[in-house]
Amino acid sequence: MLQQVLIVGAGGFAGSAFRFLVVSFAGSVFRSSFAWGTLSVNLAGCFLFGLLAGLLEKCGIATENQSLLLLTGFCGGFTTFSAFSADILSMLDRGQFVQAVAYAVVSIFVGIALLWAGRGLLRLF
Repeated sequence: MLQQVLIVGAGGFAGSAFRFLVVSFAGSVFRSSFAWGTLSVNLAGCFLFGLLAGLLEKCGIATENQSLLLLTGFCGGFTTFSAFSADILSMLDRGQFVQAVAYAVVSIFVGIALLWAGRGLLRLF
């Protein structure tokens, strides 16, 4: 288990560092208040996660540890939006349309509400 945690951590470090570079680059190119960097990372992360997961599934070319490094670690560090999207797609593949929509709606709206609540709570002190 410790080995797997370290593998995920190494991939997460690389993914997080790459996310920082992409967001910084996009910020210097677009110079806008719109979150182009985050949008770019989220969309690229989804594509990369899908590509890697598809290759791993179709070709069976990776071990469990390589999958942990690339999907859970790197893609998860690069953007958790890719994991969020993969969860929804998995539910849709299983025919769980209501659960997929509920998961998306709750994640987005309750997530925003909790972020707002957390920031608001700090204003009390």
